Amino acid sequence: VMIRSAYHMEPKLTPHRALHALAAAKLYMIDGLEKYCYHYLLHITDVDGITSLILLSESLKSSLALPAELQRTFCKKVLAHCQQVVESPFFLETHGSIIATLIKSDNFDVSEDQLWDRLMKWSAAAVRKPGLLGPFADATSCPPLKRAKSSTGESNSMNPHQVTCQEEVLRLMLPHIRFTQMSQEFFIDKARKYLDREKSEAVMDFFVLRRNPEGLVLKPRFALLSLQNGGASRLVTSSLETRFTGTQNRTVHLGELAQVTRVRVSISNIVGKAVTWSVSLAGRRSEEVVVEKDANIDFSLSRLDIRFENACKELVVEFDAVSVTVRYIMVEGRKMTPELELADQVVDQLCKDFFPAPERDVHDTSQ
Repeated sequence: VMIRSAYHMEPKLTPHRALHALAAAKLYMIDGLEKYCYHYLLHITDVDGITSLILLSESLKSSLALPAELQRTFCKKVLAHCQQVVESPFFLETHGSIIATLIKSDNFDVSEDQLWDRLMKWSAAAVRKPGLLGPFADATSCPPLKRAKSSTGESNSMNPHQVTCQEEVLRLMLPHIRFTQMSQEFFIDKARKYLDREKSEAVMDFFVLRRNPEGLVLKPRFALLSLQNGGASRLVTSSLETRFTGTQNRTVHLGELAQVTRVRVSISNIVGKAVTWSVSLAGRRSEEVVVEKDANIDFSLSRLDIRFENACKELVVEFDAVSVTVRYIMVEGRKMTPELELADQVVDQLCKDFFPAPERDVHDTSQ
């Protein structure tokens, strides 16, 4: 990607290539490539939960602080496709910061049996690849033992030190696992041995007597349906048939608080070579869209996808042209509901947990 960009050739980006090119562009201060990769990642429409998980994990492994809009986009995809994420082979290669955050989340909606099974496999993989551990790294701080010879001769067998470290990693996860949501058979066969006697008996009392155990998470995980069924719809269409000259703008009132995802404008009678337009909402300004004059077309329909995630009640569309007729402005998005507001709060917290702000040095006296 770097070489093709240097020779002004099409970079042929994929999500994975774009992420690594973005990191390199930041490191070497190649502003043009950085903006190109950011724009590509922000506007890919077919990214799924697995790809989002990969991009989040790879950014953490490379210490790349993703822009806030990308963080939110990828976190939403992960929460909207929990089952797809936990079943993915890449789940076993995911950075520990993501694992630690997902198991704490009430909204990582997968069965507890399946989650614990995948966590056992993830922890086995992570102790072999310490770079994955993240916040679980302290569990492997004990001095390593000499590698034991495998009696089975299997290359993927774990030595005693790795087994001990895996158990310690799993024990760090215990406070966030909903053992009462497991099936009784699975709990007894797969999970019970990792709990101390008091907690193990408390879970068994719950199964037998339905007695709520103290000190354990009882609340079942649940899905954020507003993320899964988050299709945008038309909010408002402002019919104008207005002639704009020079730089002018038009305010579009939505009527109520909404998340805007797309703005379309229909324009005609362009005087000059082109018209440029952009959108401002909630204190943010979009990129500019350029529509060139075409003598063979009476009017043009131009579209701008908005990824600010900000909710607003109005937006401003600015036009810059010698002269142009704007026929209408159509705004699409989602009206804010309590469910959507909850989803926003959950996603915001997820982003903060994935990418915590760097701690300020209390000894730094510089202004």
